[in-house]
Amino acid sequence: MLLVAGQCVALLSVPVEHRPTGVGSTQEGCSLRIAWQANTEPDVAGYRLHYGPSSHHYLCTIDVGNSTSALVGDLARGMRYYFAVTAYDSTGNESLFSNEVSGVAGVDVSTVAELQPEEYVVAALHEGDQYYVDRSYQIVEIPDAFEGLLWIKTKNDHKFDPQLQVRFSLLRRVRLFVAHDSRVSTPAWLSGNFTRTTFAIRVSDAGNTDFRLWESTRQYQPGETVILGENGSASAGSMYVVLLRVESEASDLQPHISRSGTDLVLSWDALPDAQYYRVYRGEHPYFDPESPCAVVSGTEFVDEGAAAVAGRYYVIEAVRGAGQEPLRRRVGTLGVRLEVGRNLVSVPLQAQDDQLKSLLGQVLTGGANALVADRVMKWHGSSYEIAWLVSGTGTPYDGEWLNEAGSAVSTMTLTRGEGFWAEVRKGHQPATLQFFGEVPTDSAHAVEIEPGLNLIGSCYPVSMPLTATGLWEQGVAKGATNSREADRIMAWMGDHYEVAWLVDGTGTPYDGKWLNATGSDTSHLRLEPGKGYWLHIRSGQQPRTWKCPNPFPGR
Repeated sequence: MLLVAGQCVALLSVPVEHRPTGVGSTQEGCSLRIAWQANTEPDVAGYRLHYGPSSHHYLCTIDVGNSTSALVGDLARGMRYYFAVTAYDSTGNESLFSNEVSGVAGVDVSTVAELQPEEYVVAALHEGDQYYVDRSYQIVEIPDAFEGLLWIKTKNDHKFDPQLQVRFSLLRRVRLFVAHDSRVSTPAWLSGNFTRTTFAIRVSDAGNTDFRLWESTRQYQPGETVILGENGSASAGSMYVVLLRVESEASDLQPHISRSGTDLVLSWDALPDAQYYRVYRGEHPYFDPESPCAVVSGTEFVDEGAAAVAGRYYVIEAVRGAGQEPLRRRVGTLGVRLEVGRNLVSVPLQAQDDQLKSLLGQVLTGGANALVADRVMKWHGSSYEIAWLVSGTGTPYDGEWLNEAGSAVSTMTLTRGEGFWAEVRKGHQPATLQFFGEVPTDSAHAVEIEPGLNLIGSCYPVSMPLTATGLWEQGVAKGATNSREADRIMAWMGDHYEVAWLVDGTGTPYDGKWLNATGSDTSHLRLEPGKGYWLHIRSGQQPRTWKCPNPFPGR
């Protein structure tokens, strides 16, 4: 039996179980070669290769005849494509899809010019590649977001050269990454110009060595010369390698998400080279876009009835001409429940406007004066800035947020990574703050931390364990052997605080861990999206910048 246009018809020679098998892919420049095992049935007339940029969503089909391989060209550099094959007979009956394979199209190595030292090699990054030009170590694991990127393969023998400089010029706009051996101390040039991510490449050296990925704090422009320094150790370790992600030079989508009654409305700026737009929908902010919920030619999509969902996220994708990679932006909405009393809150998304009226609107209950109105309080190190919502006055101020004295409209702003109090007065009803904005895709978000008490929030709309925040690794928070001296995080539970404190200096595996208030067990506290927390930095420390790492950078 073969599946044909959704129906089953009799075909003895090519049954369903004899769909094409053994499909595989190899890379050739800016193309991908797909090969598969031939069917054994005598009346197979040919094969069709189906592919597209999403899993099991094939936009293109090539009839390759009796061939059992095909070179698919004109693919976007660095983009992953998904492939499957069907067999057909002379009467047009077609088999089910084969197993699916995927591959990343080639990267233009001409992005890098004047590379020094000359023996270094520019290539596309894939598992199984030789890691160094002078060693047989292979790459055994690459995070999905980095496979297929352009990379510079260095020389292991250069690891002891204190004068070494990796130098090259650029012909395209790029973001740089450095894969640096975790066994080697981090050099100043790396920590000063790059941010450590949560990702790593694993290499078959000494039991799959962890080479941690650092991301440049800025884009590098065409014509710019990049100079990188020594490895960071004069006696041990392996040489780093360099990764490059080519950044789009096209105009941006500039997406926007808002609520209209019970619907969510997505809109974006039109791109002159866009053929059409795809919209994907998911429940996780960093979901993998597979099957679009809509394909539109305009610049708006309305998700009917979606406003009632507590958390909903979208990927808007502009599909452009041949050879150009699609442009993607993520937006979403997240609801935060506010109970009567004080609630510690933070902004979980990158909002388009950080003013109170735009962020909070009139979801809370206002009043004619500051003593009865719901209010917001933002901590400034030694005192609160307060704003309250006006209603019931019959004046143009109804619906506005005023400063504490009521003398002017509040200029308070609320940004990602900051915590604040939202107080629902007694007698008022609980409320849900609905945040709208872009899903952050940066590798890290910077928050200034002062000695003493800091109100912080989750910088990304995902739950994050305290050990993944980088507070200890970056030296922002200091640990101690006891809870009285250690820096700590406090979560407001509505009527009490739950406390976690940082351990260090014990010489045990607990160093770098967060314990509960009594120290009897590791803390289960996490930074939850939309929630706020106190970070207590004990006296004697200097102000620091916390670079909260994104668990899903570049998605």
